[in-house]
Amino acid sequence: CAADCCRCLARALSKLQDGVNACFGCCDLDRDEARAPLPAGGNCFSGASASLSGMSMTTTPRHRRTTTRATFRLRCGERASGNFNRSAPIRLVVFDFDETLTMATYMPAEDDTREERRYLTRVNFESPWVAGSRRVKLRKLLADLACGPDGKRQRSLAILTRNSNPCGVWGVLTSLQDAGLADLMDAIWLVPCRAGQPSGAYRAGSKWLGFETPAAELAPFKADFLQDIAHCPLRWFPQLSDPRAGAHLAPILQDLLVESIALVDDQRANFQSGTGAQVLRYCKVARYDAFYLDLGWLKDMGGIGAHSDEDYEALLRFVESPWICKESLQVHCCCRSEGGGQCPT
Repeated sequence: CAADCCRCLARALSKLQDGVNACFGCCDLDRDEARAPLPAGGNCFSGASASLSGMSMTTTPRHRRTTTRATFRLRCGERASGNFNRSAPIRLVVFDFDETLTMATYMPAEDDTREERRYLTRVNFESPWVAGSRRVKLRKLLADLACGPDGKRQRSLAILTRNSNPCGVWGVLTSLQDAGLADLMDAIWLVPCRAGQPSGAYRAGSKWLGFETPAAELAPFKADFLQDIAHCPLRWFPQLSDPRAGAHLAPILQDLLVESIALVDDQRANFQSGTGAQVLRYCKVARYDAFYLDLGWLKDMGGIGAHSDEDYEALLRFVESPWICKESLQVHCCCRSEGGGQCPT
């Protein structure tokens, strides 16, 4: 009997896809949930037609709250080493788009219906693990980051992303507009550059205009891009050349330092470069795997505030006082906050 059970278990394990082992340690799945078949493929599609195939627009999403037992928080840090002005305030906050502003990234297509775009907005931005609208919280966070307590503009906000949707920078802009977040951004930069499409877009009043960024001239690392932005903001913010469109940004981006730029990203590799460049102040967004809405099992999800509202407060506090979050080069241990008695390891 024991031998038969072992053989059955071996056959079952051989059929599990990559990532099921992670679900036991990362998401604390129950045994029955772990036996459920997992959907194939990733979580990034180029159009709504791919992302909506086989789904009913009228069915009620089935939330398997598999990640509520673990803590997934963003981590902010200022480099512990390096010679830079640690008292310099942060004046530019650069966000990644995929799995940083979004939780999962399904890009809209040009021929999507209004209902399909509303569905994709909910999938991309709304969290089933935290009460309330995540889009509303994100909008408040961005507004608080841009303006100080007195309501005056203190910082510029931008997006630097490697999103691969076929519409390029306009696809990212459309997704932001559907979520009600586009008017809080000053620029969107897309890398790598693509032939026939602008690699950037900037906001001039209520309009968005395309332009070519100097990304093709630089090493393909975000840390190198941020250094070039600090040295010459005009190449990345064309509205600075227009006294009317860039009047609110000119005093913010004047004499910009590298340490005055904070990068918020879900990929730790983006905080340093193969050329030796480093992002001196950064926020790392947590990554996780989970059963999500009616999409089944998704890998490498993310998103600010996806599991805790404390992310918004932590990010705002870091941007206002980055020197209080020194980078730690020590091992980090944690115990999951779930029920049960204490037992020795």
